[in-house]
Amino acid sequence: MLGAARSENVDSANSQFFIMLAPNATLNDKYTVYGRVISGMDAVDRIAPGEPPESPTKIVHMSLGG
Repeated sequence: MLGAARSENVDSANSQFFIMLAPNATLNDKYTVYGRVISGMDAVDRIAPGEPPESPTKIVHMSLGG
């Protein structure tokens, strides 16, 4: 799932996002999910993990489709 990252303030979401790799019930009803990875998981696996990552991955192109 792809969701909007934010602080504890519910109106603070911006251009940051997170990708869930496994279910996490503690996030239910707290974040907006606006996508899911349906192909290209190999590209997702290459995104540097961490908060913030030591060497951030630059996303050159990303799209949401229906």
